[in-house]
Amino acid sequence: MWFSRWRRRKPPPFDFSTLPWAEPPEEADAREEGVMLAEYSSRMVLKNRILVSVLGESIDFDIDSFLPDARDALAGLAAEMRAAAERVAQESAAAATLHGNPQDMHDYRSKDLVNLGLRERVNLAVAAELEKRAADDEYLRTFITAARDDAWDDVAGAIGMRLDLERPQSAVDANYKRTRKERMRMVRNVDLARLEIEKLDY
Repeated sequence: MWFSRWRRRKPPPFDFSTLPWAEPPEEADAREEGVMLAEYSSRMVLKNRILVSVLGESIDFDIDSFLPDARDALAGLAAEMRAAAERVAQESAAAATLHGNPQDMHDYRSKDLVNLGLRERVNLAVAAELEKRAADDEYLRTFITAARDDAWDDVAGAIGMRLDLERPQSAVDANYKRTRKERMRMVRNVDLARLEIEKLDY
C-alpha cells in the first residue's frame, strides 16, 4: 500500500529561479545578427522565385525584372518583424504587472521586461533596415545577383548529382573524377534547362 501511494506522488513543480542568469546580448550585436538572418531568409525567397520564373515559366533572366520581387521579399519580412515587435510590446505590458516565478518559458514576469524591451527594439530596428534596403534599387540589384547565384548553385548541384547517379559506378575512374570540375564548367557555359546562362553574365 505504501508503495502505491509513493508511485502516485507528483514531483514538485520546476523552480525556474534555479536557472542561471543569462546576460542579455549587446543590442548592436543582436541587431546585426537579426538583419543578417532576415536578409538571408529574404534571399532564399527570391532565389525560389527566380527558379520558378526561369525554369518553370521560361522567363528570361533580367535583373531589373526582379526588382519588384526583391522589394516584396524584403518588405514582407519587415512587416513580419514589426508584427513581432507589436506582440512583444503586448507581452511586456502584461508582464509589467506580474511578479514571482514563471510557470513556463512563455510566462513572462516583470523581471523579464529588460529582455522583452531588447527584443522589441531589435525587431523594430531590423524592420527599419529591411525597409531601407527595399527602397534602394542599387542594393536590390546586388541582392538579386546574390539570389541568382544561389539559384545557379542549386541547379548546378542538382545537375552534378544527376550526372553522378546516371554514370555506372564501375565507370567512375580516376580520369572521370579528375575531369569532373572541367566538365561542370563547360555545362555551366551552355544553355541548360532553358536558363540561357549567357544572359546571367557568367
